[in-house]
Amino acid sequence: MRTYRFRAWDGIRMTKTGIMFNNSLGILETVKGQSLMQFTGLLDKNGKEIYESDILSFFGGSQEAEVKWEDCGGWSVVIKTAGGNAPFEVCCLANHLVVCEVVGNIYENPLT
Repeated sequence: MRTYRFRAWDGIRMTKTGIMFNNSLGILETVKGQSLMQFTGLLDKNGKEIYESDILSFFGGSQEAEVKWEDCGGWSVVIKTAGGNAPFEVCCLANHLVVCEVVGNIYENPLT
């Protein structure tokens, strides 16, 4: 069975408090102003949990990517291509777990 976990950015730090399920509306809610991120159910090469909006490093730091949910129904990584000015390459997160490492998130360490 899949584990559903969430965390939130409160503007200062990551937190797992203040997240609640609203039974009457059937939705997750956070304290106003918090950004909610879901656990992907996947771990990086070091066994660290990967969440939506995490920044992953690939191939010893030569590439970085952001974890996102794609409307087609899967977790993807958006990798900057060489030079930084080229379009982004989107690929399936599960295909890269053995070479990726969580190095931050878009709130504390935005991609440049």
